[in-house]
Amino acid sequence: MARRSIRRLGLALVAAAFALVATGCVAEVTFTGTKEVTGEASSGPFVVRISCPGATPETEDLTFGGPGTETSSVFVFTGNTTCQITEVDQAGATGVAYTCDEVVVLGSGESFVGGGPGMSVARGAPEPVTCTAAASGIEVAISDPALAEVLFTVTNDFTPEPTTTTTTTPPPPAAQPAAGAPRFTG
Repeated sequence: MARRSIRRLGLALVAAAFALVATGCVAEVTFTGTKEVTGEASSGPFVVRISCPGATPETEDLTFGGPGTETSSVFVFTGNTTCQITEVDQAGATGVAYTCDEVVVLGSGESFVGGGPGMSVARGAPEPVTCTAAASGIEVAISDPALAEVLFTVTNDFTPEPTTTTTTTPPPPAAQPAAGAPRFTG
Protein backbone atom coordinates (compact mmCIF):
# COMPACT_ATOMS: atom_id res chain seq x y z
CA MET A 1 0.00 0.00 0.00
CA ALA A 2 2.80 2.45 0.89
CA ARG A 3 4.53 1.68 -2.42
CA ARG A 4 1.44 2.65 -4.39
CA SER A 5 1.13 5.92 -2.49
CA ILE A 6 4.77 6.76 -3.16
CA ARG A 7 4.37 5.90 -6.85
CA ARG A 8 1.23 8.09 -7.10
CA LEU A 9 3.02 10.93 -5.34
CA GLY A 10 5.96 10.57 -7.76
CA LEU A 11 3.64 10.63 -10.77
CA ALA A 12 1.84 13.66 -9.36
CA LEU A 13 5.15 15.50 -8.92
CA VAL A 14 6.19 14.71 -12.50
CA ALA A 15 2.82 15.92 -13.79
CA ALA A 16 3.14 19.12 -11.73
CA ALA A 17 6.65 19.73 -13.12
CA PHE A 18 5.39 19.35 -16.70
CA ALA A 19 2.51 21.72 -15.92
CA LEU A 20 4.95 24.34 -14.56
CA VAL A 21 7.14 24.00 -17.65
CA ALA A 22 4.10 24.40 -19.89
CA THR A 23 3.09 27.63 -18.08
CA GLY A 24 6.60 29.08 -18.41
CA CYS A 25 7.32 29.10 -14.66
CA VAL A 26 10.29 26.74 -14.80
CA ALA A 27 12.72 25.30 -17.28
CA GLU A 28 13.53 21.62 -17.59
CA VAL A 29 16.68 20.83 -19.53
CA THR A 30 17.95 17.33 -20.26
CA PHE A 31 21.70 17.12 -20.86
CA THR A 32 22.66 14.09 -22.98
CA GLY A 33 26.35 13.40 -23.49
CA THR A 34 28.22 10.96 -25.71
CA LYS A 35 31.80 9.76 -25.07
CA GLU A 36 34.24 9.38 -27.96
CA VAL A 37 37.87 8.23 -27.83
CA THR A 38 40.67 8.73 -30.37
CA GLY A 39 44.06 7.05 -30.41
CA GLU A 40 44.65 4.05 -28.19
CA ALA A 41 41.47 2.57 -26.73
CA SER A 42 40.54 3.23 -23.11
CA SER A 43 37.55 1.87 -21.27
CA GLY A 44 37.49 4.72 -18.74
CA PRO A 45 35.60 5.32 -16.62
CA PHE A 46 35.23 8.96 -17.59
CA VAL A 47 33.37 11.47 -15.40
CA VAL A 48 31.76 14.62 -16.81
CA ARG A 49 30.41 17.18 -14.32
CA ILE A 50 27.43 19.40 -15.09
CA SER A 51 27.11 22.42 -12.77
CA CYS A 52 24.01 24.63 -12.96
CA PRO A 53 23.73 27.24 -10.16
CA GLY A 54 20.15 27.59 -8.95
CA ALA A 55 18.97 24.35 -10.57
CA THR A 56 17.75 21.13 -9.05
CA PRO A 57 20.15 19.38 -8.82
CA GLU A 58 22.91 22.03 -8.87
CA THR A 59 25.65 19.55 -9.79
CA GLU A 60 25.51 16.11 -11.38
CA ASP A 61 28.35 13.78 -12.39
CA LEU A 62 27.76 11.65 -15.48
CA THR A 63 29.91 8.51 -15.67
CA PHE A 64 30.74 7.07 -19.08
CA GLY A 65 31.89 3.45 -19.26
CA GLY A 66 33.89 3.83 -22.47
CA PRO A 67 33.80 4.98 -26.08
CA GLY A 68 30.39 5.26 -27.71
CA THR A 69 28.50 5.30 -24.41
CA GLU A 70 25.76 7.84 -23.77
CA THR A 71 24.22 9.09 -20.53
CA SER A 72 21.92 11.93 -19.49
CA SER A 73 20.56 13.93 -16.58
CA VAL A 74 17.60 16.29 -16.11
CA PHE A 75 17.90 19.71 -14.42
CA VAL A 76 14.98 21.92 -13.38
CA PHE A 77 15.37 25.73 -13.25
CA THR A 78 13.19 28.53 -11.93
CA GLY A 79 15.12 31.34 -13.62
CA ASN A 80 17.97 32.19 -15.94
CA THR A 81 21.29 30.43 -15.35
CA THR A 82 24.48 29.33 -17.06
CA CYS A 83 25.60 25.72 -16.79
CA GLN A 84 29.17 24.46 -17.14
CA ILE A 85 30.05 21.01 -18.52
CA THR A 86 33.62 19.82 -17.82
CA GLU A 87 35.34 16.47 -17.62
CA VAL A 88 36.72 15.87 -14.12
CA ASP A 89 38.12 12.35 -14.71
CA GLN A 90 39.79 11.91 -18.09
CA ALA A 91 41.13 8.38 -17.40
CA GLY A 92 44.65 9.43 -18.40
CA ALA A 93 43.80 11.07 -21.74
CA THR A 94 46.43 13.36 -23.27
CA GLY A 95 43.75 15.77 -24.51
CA VAL A 96 40.02 16.53 -24.31
CA ALA A 97 37.72 18.23 -26.85
CA TYR A 98 34.14 19.39 -26.28
CA THR A 99 31.41 19.68 -28.93
CA CYS A 100 27.86 21.08 -28.77
CA ASP A 101 25.98 18.71 -31.04
CA GLU A 102 22.44 20.06 -30.92
CA VAL A 103 20.02 22.10 -28.82
CA VAL A 104 16.38 21.07 -29.09
CA VAL A 105 13.92 23.50 -27.47
CA LEU A 106 10.22 22.69 -27.12
CA GLY A 107 8.05 25.51 -25.84
CA SER A 108 4.96 27.59 -26.57
CA GLY A 109 3.70 24.82 -28.83
CA GLU A 110 6.64 25.26 -31.24
CA SER A 111 9.69 23.12 -31.75
CA PHE A 112 13.08 24.77 -32.25
CA VAL A 113 16.14 22.89 -33.39
CA GLY A 114 19.65 24.27 -33.66
CA GLY A 115 23.15 22.96 -33.45
CA GLY A 116 26.80 23.80 -33.45
CA PRO A 117 28.80 26.19 -31.34
CA GLY A 118 26.56 28.86 -29.82
CA MET A 119 23.66 28.05 -32.12
CA SER A 120 19.96 27.65 -31.58
CA VAL A 121 17.51 28.40 -34.40
CA ALA A 122 14.29 29.77 -32.94
CA ARG A 123 12.41 31.11 -35.99
CA GLY A 124 12.69 34.77 -34.99
CA ALA A 125 12.21 34.29 -31.25
CA PRO A 126 15.06 34.90 -28.78
CA GLU A 127 17.27 31.90 -28.18
CA PRO A 128 16.09 30.42 -24.86
CA VAL A 129 19.00 27.93 -24.66
CA THR A 130 22.44 28.33 -26.24
CA CYS A 131 25.40 25.98 -26.18
CA THR A 132 29.01 27.13 -26.66
CA ALA A 133 32.02 24.80 -26.66
CA ALA A 134 35.53 25.90 -25.68
CA ALA A 135 38.79 24.14 -24.89
CA SER A 136 37.96 24.25 -21.18
CA GLY A 137 34.43 22.83 -21.46
CA ILE A 138 30.89 23.64 -22.58
CA GLU A 139 28.77 26.58 -21.47
CA VAL A 140 24.99 26.34 -21.73
CA ALA A 141 23.01 29.54 -21.14
CA ILE A 142 19.33 29.22 -20.24
CA SER A 143 17.71 32.65 -20.65
CA ASP A 144 14.04 31.75 -20.85
CA PRO A 145 11.99 29.01 -19.20
CA ALA A 146 11.83 26.15 -21.64
CA LEU A 147 11.62 22.42 -22.07
CA ALA A 148 14.87 21.54 -23.84
CA GLU A 149 17.52 18.92 -24.54
CA VAL A 150 21.21 19.72 -24.97
CA LEU A 151 23.22 17.07 -26.85
CA PHE A 152 27.00 17.19 -26.46
CA THR A 153 30.09 15.06 -27.09
CA VAL A 154 33.29 14.83 -25.05
CA THR A 155 36.22 13.34 -26.97
CA ASN A 156 39.33 12.04 -25.21
CA ASP A 157 42.60 11.68 -27.09
CA PHE A 158 44.86 8.80 -26.13
CA THR A 159 47.48 9.32 -28.86
CA PRO A 160 50.84 8.66 -27.22
CA GLU A 161 53.19 11.61 -26.97
CA PRO A 162 56.09 11.30 -29.44
CA THR A 163 59.33 10.29 -27.81
CA THR A 164 62.71 11.59 -28.90
CA THR A 165 66.00 9.80 -28.38
CA THR A 166 69.22 11.78 -28.15
CA THR A 167 72.47 10.03 -29.01
CA THR A 168 75.75 11.60 -28.01
CA THR A 169 78.84 10.72 -30.05
CA PRO A 170 82.14 11.25 -28.19
CA PRO A 171 84.57 13.67 -29.86
CA PRO A 172 87.52 12.14 -31.78
CA PRO A 173 90.72 11.72 -29.76
CA ALA A 174 93.06 14.69 -29.72
CA ALA A 175 96.06 14.59 -32.15
CA GLN A 176 99.25 13.19 -30.57
CA PRO A 177 102.50 15.10 -31.00
CA ALA A 178 105.04 13.54 -33.41
CA ALA A 179 107.86 11.58 -31.76
CA GLY A 180 111.56 11.85 -32.72
CA ALA A 181 114.07 14.57 -33.68
CA PRO A 182 113.25 17.09 -36.36
CA ARG A 183 115.00 16.65 -39.73
CA PHE A 184 115.79 19.28 -42.28
CA THR A 185 115.85 18.29 -45.91
CA GLY A 186 117.06 20.93 -47.89
